[in-house]
Amino acid sequence: MLAWVHQTIAAEREFLESLFDIKSDMRMVGSVRKFGKSEEEEWIQELMDAAMCKVSVPLRVRVQQTIRSQESSIVSFKIANLLQFYMLTMQRTIGEDALLSQTLHELVFQRYTAAVSTLTMHSKNHRGCIQDLFRLHRSTRAGIARGCSRESLPQAPSSNSR
Repeated sequence: MLAWVHQTIAAEREFLESLFDIKSDMRMVGSVRKFGKSEEEEWIQELMDAAMCKVSVPLRVRVQQTIRSQESSIVSFKIANLLQFYMLTMQRTIGEDALLSQTLHELVFQRYTAAVSTLTMHSKNHRGCIQDLFRLHRSTRAGIARGCSRESLPQAPSSNSR
């Protein structure tokens, strides 16, 4: 959906430039657009923002659905980086003040926050497992030193109890 939005913005921009007979600024792909001070350029910015603001809500919903379905911290960071790429691309194309750029900025912030919390949660779970294994190892060594049989020693907690 993000790629489609980007392609649509480029097509809309070209259409409006031809409609208002504005010469292209011949910028390189990916470079920051220099927004002119002309009245026509302001109209183009307003029309682009108006055309793309309707996409912001469905895009937000779609991205949040994708985010909620991910539990992997690696995939979370990949999604955050992809969102950041499109946010920067949109800011360079339609400006930082456009509603779509602001929406993407919020989504990037939310995604990085969620990715860090997922990573923190995973690290706490692993830390708890390591502590349980360490306790089990200590009690097993102490029991063997006392001459206990392996069957009477404490058992490792099951992974279902977490």
